[in-house]
Amino acid sequence: MNKARLEAFSDGVFAIVVTLLVLDIRIPKTDYDHLLPALVSIIPQLLAYAFSFIITGIYWVSHHNISRLMSHVDNTMIWLNIFLLIFIAFIPFPTSLIATYPLKQLPVILYTSTLLITNFIGFIIWRYVSVGHRLLVPDAPAHEIHRINKSFLVVNLTYLAAIALSFAHIYASYALLIYVVVYIIFFPSTWRIKK
Repeated sequence: MNKARLEAFSDGVFAIVVTLLVLDIRIPKTDYDHLLPALVSIIPQLLAYAFSFIITGIYWVSHHNISRLMSHVDNTMIWLNIFLLIFIAFIPFPTSLIATYPLKQLPVILYTSTLLITNFIGFIIWRYVSVGHRLLVPDAPAHEIHRINKSFLVVNLTYLAAIALSFAHIYASYALLIYVVVYIIFFPSTWRIKK
């Protein structure tokens, strides 16, 4: 399989996942006079959707940038990518849980654990691709490799901390999840799309 087919299949899965996220949002069944409070009641669903859409987008951008640095793929990379996509495709389920039970510990743990496992598999893929320049383009800059390694480490440790903090305070867990988004979007690394 060439790299373009792997990218096309992965893009298709990401597209399906972001579509599934929005399908969980339903217009409240109420008369017009009670529409505003009904809309307020689905704010947790809207926030969960928006956050998971951004998280899925972050995974898509990182997938794109790792692929950009690859010269080719091999059978191991293909299967590692399949395992990554299994957990990407699972994201709508814990998203639905935190939308329904936003202040309960178990949904937060399941959601964060899903992100942690997904990110950890992404790290395994990156290590497989980058160690010894196994699948990297010959001119892949060393500073970009270092930044990606650092980014995976920071994000994984933050997810672990968010899980641990859920035993003390749910809002602290959410704050760390938001921190991950801010860190990835504004961290000057190859997670940003480049041509």
